[in-house]
Amino acid sequence: MAKTQYFQITLDGEQHTILYTRAAFSRNVTVEIDGEAFELPRGAREEPFRLGDEQAILTIAKNGKASIRTRHGEAKELDAKQLESARKTSKPVLLIFKTHLDVGFTDLAAEVVERYLNEFIPNAIRVGYELKDTDTPFRWTVGSWLIHEALKRDTDGKVEQAVRDGILNWHALPFTTHTELMNTALMEAALDVSAALDARFGKHTVAAKMTDVPGHTVGMVPLMAARGIKLLHIGVNPATPLPPVPSVFKWKRENAELTVIYQGNYGEA
Repeated sequence: MAKTQYFQITLDGEQHTILYTRAAFSRNVTVEIDGEAFELPRGAREEPFRLGDEQAILTIAKNGKASIRTRHGEAKELDAKQLESARKTSKPVLLIFKTHLDVGFTDLAAEVVERYLNEFIPNAIRVGYELKDTDTPFRWTVGSWLIHEALKRDTDGKVEQAVRDGILNWHALPFTTHTELMNTALMEAALDVSAALDARFGKHTVAAKMTDVPGHTVGMVPLMAARGIKLLHIGVNPATPLPPVPSVFKWKRENAELTVIYQGNYGEA
């Protein structure tokens, strides 16, 4: 009969679960890390592996019992009931698909816009319906301006239906801007695009995304918070160094605040 040990360890706020299984007769050893399984070479006594960005070491004693350690210490061993309880309290992870739009960088501005409206958005709709009602549905998020433009040309109603079916989505900003060059009226006009779409489709968008531009003015915080926006993700161009701020923080101005995720390389998993 196979023997299984359960381990759990938290690194950088992320919880990892490891299952170590040793077959009684063949003595084959299988390790499952966060749902991904692999088999160890027979007779292995120590095996390095990765847990997120951390190095971990699995050590197997002569009696077959395993232990796992990182530079932060040993992983906690759980019994089956503790593991089930831990799994029940875990939260789902959402993978967000959002496109980085450069109007004019890779081609003439008009050509880029036409490619999005006539090629990328129709393809996203097609894939969305192909994967609809599967275990891996596809929903595409773009700046609100692209959806606004696509709806203006929606003669057959496919874009509107894709929005109502949750395949096409927008965030709270129309596109990436240099906010330090904007006055209050221009920032409000930018936020109006998403607000109009929300009103039309009965939604309330609470998250926004900026890419490429390395920094923004804190003056945007009260304007966005007043619209009910709670989250801003800033993905900086990889050529630009990140400022010395936490990757997740509360950005406050006057009595308003936003939760900000600040990352390099346009945004990372």
